[in-house]
Amino acid sequence: CLQYHEAGAEAVLTKAFSLYPAEMVVLELLQRGLVRIGELWYQNKATVQQEHFASALAMRRLNTLVTAAPPPNRPGKIMVACPADEHHVFAPLFLTLILRYQGWETIYLGANVPLEYLESTIATAKPDLIIMTAQQLHTAASLYKVAEYLQLEGVLFAYGGRIFNQTPALRSRIPGHFLGESLETAVANIDFLLAKRPFAPQVDPVSEKHS
Repeated sequence: CLQYHEAGAEAVLTKAFSLYPAEMVVLELLQRGLVRIGELWYQNKATVQQEHFASALAMRRLNTLVTAAPPPNRPGKIMVACPADEHHVFAPLFLTLILRYQGWETIYLGANVPLEYLESTIATAKPDLIIMTAQQLHTAASLYKVAEYLQLEGVLFAYGGRIFNQTPALRSRIPGHFLGESLETAVANIDFLLAKRPFAPQVDPVSEKHS
């Protein structure tokens, strides 16, 4: 990807998917590769064009894999989305792909789903679990509003994303289940949530100073 060699990059992915399970390739090759290129960009060792090239290639492959995933064979329906103004979709798309290949019926809504649009979607789809990811502080605030609404509605809610990894204190403010700092952990926690359906953890109240 750093050499803009699309055919070579596609050949590497095709070979990997022919040798290993899709979940393994997604976690060990696609995800780690994008993280590495992102680190190089942050260190000024790769350009934004190189990062965009790799991201576009990965996004095409992920969308194809999600479409080609086998039909669900497990009970329960999962909805995956980003809150309002969140446009970083790799994490929820990676998660959707892995969940589908593990047999879950997964509805992927993508980026920037405001609460008012989500309400009607929930009423129609009736998911057993809703998952949202936020990468930035202001989109974590949007995610909080969704979590608050779903708690009142009695809908099981889980969340994750870079901002909650970087600022762990935020987790105590969200009335939902934190899925962990990695995709592997998230999948294990989702299995537990759908099997046990625990109540949302208690959240720390916001002081009057910040309300």
